[in-house]
Amino acid sequence: MHGRTNPSPSLRAVPAGGGEMDAILRGHDGTGSPLGDPAHWPGSLTTLVGVMLASDQPVFLVWGGARTLLYNDAYARLLGDKHPAALGRDWLDVWHEARAELAPMLEDAFSGRTVALSDGRQDRHGIGGGGASMALSLVPVRDALGGVEGLYGTCREIAGPALVESRQREADAVLRDNEERQSFLLDLSDTLRTLTSPTQIAEIASRRLGEQLGASRVFYAEIDGSLMRVERDYVRGVGSLVGEHSLAAFGPDLLTAYRDGAVVAVDDVSADRRFSAEA
Repeated sequence: MHGRTNPSPSLRAVPAGGGEMDAILRGHDGTGSPLGDPAHWPGSLTTLVGVMLASDQPVFLVWGGARTLLYNDAYARLLGDKHPAALGRDWLDVWHEARAELAPMLEDAFSGRTVALSDGRQDRHGIGGGGASMALSLVPVRDALGGVEGLYGTCREIAGPALVESRQREADAVLRDNEERQSFLLDLSDTLRTLTSPTQIAEIASRRLGEQLGASRVFYAEIDGSLMRVERDYVRGVGSLVGEHSLAAFGPDLLTAYRDGAVVAVDDVSADRRFSAEA
């Protein structure tokens, strides 16, 4: 399937969508494939290949009497270790473990009927990939005389029992996190309510927050002109920042965000473009 690298005339008019399958199909010379050279593909196939490659959902084509399989990057991920050998092969051979179930569907679709399977049965054969339950549909594509040239196939995830259970676990985890956060904030509020010294409040709040988050450093700073003053901080395995520091070190973008009252989160200081090398 990996012949010359120049795009064929019939695919050159199709906007490049990028991705692995786009590159493979544009470089395909048809050697050994029932479809032959893409330069001689029918216009309907060329158009559908362009639609398929532009989709971010799993899309595939089953074309001609040889049931030749073409597919996009999203469908390649469902194929797992069947990719890239599956490209250009008989669709039923690719999913040989599900042949008895898929063959009648394929026959119905090539007879001109749209076929859909949405009860998750294909998941038993791994057609959904990764244990996910998938809904499968096959839509006939007709030629100018009304005959079926091939099939346009799509897959989409459906909420089977395993998926529902997984999402429920995720929702339960979020709920627990919210409850723990609210409990911590209430307890912290009760603790700080008895304190009168601003310095002591900053010290206790920083320590409690650092312990709760497992942070290496938490501090409260007072701003005086262009200086940031830290009187107390919580540190774990790192140096203390107690003292005065120039706000200029944060760089103009972060200072603008601070003055606008925005919350600023930086996942990686070395990779964040808002920081200069000096900052």
